[in-house]
Formats: sequence, C-alpha cells, structure tokens
Amino acid sequence: MKTKDYQIISLGERSFLVVVLSLEMTDYYWTALQSELAKYNVADAEVYFDFLYRNGLKNRFFKTKLMGVSLLNNSLRKCKATQECISASDKFFTLHKDVIEHSVLSSIQKTFFRKKLDRTNILPTNVL
Repeated sequence: MKTKDYQIISLGERSFLVVVLSLEMTDYYWTALQSELAKYNVADAEVYFDFLYRNGLKNRFFKTKLMGVSLLNNSLRKCKATQECISASDKFFTLHKDVIEHSVLSSIQKTFFRKKLDRTNILPTNVL
C-alpha cells in the first residue's frame, strides 16, 4: 500500500469513507483530499471519516459534506457510523493489518481489533 495520510473508499454514488492514516490534523492534508474527491465528479456527497488510526476506538467516526469540490471543514462532526461505513472500514483494515500496528491503539486493543477482523473474515472492498 502506498503511504499517504488517508485512503478514500467509495460507499456509493453520493457517499465516501476516508480512512485516516496519519497522526496529523486534517488541516495538513485537507486540500489534497478535496482535490482527490473532486476527481469523482460528485457535486453533493456525504463524506465519513474513520479516525481509528489517530484517535483510537473513541471519537472514531466523523462526517461532513462535499459541496461541489469543497469539503465543509467547519461542519466536520462526530457521528454514529452506518453499518456500511463500519463494514468498509473493517474490509480496509483486514487488507492492511500493518496499519493497525502503527496506530494509537494500545497493544491489547490492537490484539482485540485484529481478532475481531479475523472473526468477520471480510472480502476485499473497492478501495482506490
């Protein structure tokens, strides 16, 4: 996997999941993320963020809107993840378990999270 600050996963026509792979604040890569999302040519979409890597199991999922080619930074809010988001995120981490090792999760949390992924035995997703 190419090392970058995030990975975009399409959840459908008007919905995306951004798996954050950096300890940096979102301002650091916000412009690059907007540019990458603009390539999808979606004028209005919901964008979910999974901050497991940076925040751990608490404060994990957030959501904002993509309006035109701009992400609404001031509207990034904690949210309850949809089952679709959780499944897509689990699929990503199943394919990239090495990412978990570099996250802020404690060693016990990493072990439990990996076991959870192994139990779900998920197939690959449409990761860019």
